[in-house]
Amino acid sequence: MKTISAWSCFFLVAGSTLAAPPPVSLSSLLREMVDREAAARFPRPAYTCVQASSYDRASTSPQKPDTWWANGDRSHFIRSEQNEGRE
Repeated sequence: MKTISAWSCFFLVAGSTLAAPPPVSLSSLLREMVDREAAARFPRPAYTCVQASSYDRASTSPQKPDTWWANGDRSHFIRSEQNEGRE
């Protein structure tokens, strides 16, 4: 029982000393853009690409206009937002 408590204390102390990653801001992104060595390293914190996309198997070839535009979700937006009177 004492060894479990000792290990628990060890992991709590070790986990609390880890430094949080620096926040991603505009200035940090701009610095990274001009840093040539950054292209050879994995980013910290890791970036995630979040994208919404669709694919319609009925769209077969650009040479067949009747099937190429089969995907019916074009110009259908998720939402419409208003910002300072503009839509």
